[in-house]
Amino acid sequence: VMRRGTKCFEDPSLIDARKQGAYQAIPGVASAEPLVIGFSDWHMANGAITHVGVALAFGAVVTAMVFALGHLSGAHINPAVTIAFWSVRRFPARAVVPYIAAQCAGALAASALSRVLLGNVGRMGATVPAPALGIHEGGAFVIEGLLSFVLMFVIMAVATDERIAEGFAAIAIGLTVGFCALVGGPFTGASMHP
Repeated sequence: VMRRGTKCFEDPSLIDARKQGAYQAIPGVASAEPLVIGFSDWHMANGAITHVGVALAFGAVVTAMVFALGHLSGAHINPAVTIAFWSVRRFPARAVVPYIAAQCAGALAASALSRVLLGNVGRMGATVPAPALGIHEGGAFVIEGLLSFVLMFVIMAVATDERIAEGFAAIAIGLTVGFCALVGGPFTGASMHP
């Protein structure tokens, strides 16, 4: 999540071309969530980890990625984050498409690597309704919309409010992702991407 007060995206002359290219590649690297999901699905299928463990893993990975990449690229792991920051004029319109393209490329690459390493395990990180639990397409869309709203609310609150102590955004975002995965995972996979 972009640090408050930073000017790196407002004035391209403040960073050189090498750094700008790296900033645009980082969202793709950070979008490796499907790889984590694939390994989690494999461990669940083999009884090595429970649903709670998967939720904790999601939260921990997101927390680590926000801490590690927040100061470099804003840690926009989810395209909804990029769109949300753009919608409140905290992210330049010219960077939205490259960021979302990098996020999608990173997610596809991670999904492909997960498939190669683990085979067709679980849902491969897909948002899939759980009809056995009474959740069909419409219900899954509503659940994912609510989970995404909660995540975006927390991200926008901790990343844009000057009163939030510096360094706490990653913790708040990671806890929210873990909670959403814990609550919504059994119903849809909790991708938080409606």
